[in-house]
Amino acid sequence: MVIALLLWSWLWGAAGTLLAAPMAVLIAITLNHADALRPFAIFMSDKTDRERFDAHTHPE
Repeated sequence: MVIALLLWSWLWGAAGTLLAAPMAVLIAITLNHADALRPFAIFMSDKTDRERFDAHTHPE
């Protein structure tokens, strides 16, 4: 999350600082829906395995 904060604040300044967390979550959820990109979504999360990550991002 710190990397997202640094990236978005560098790109957009104060507005990027406010939007860093929502943008990071949006990107992680979007990556999770593409099977080929799911490892990147897991890397962005605090979960270490796919089953736990899927349990939190796919409501039943």
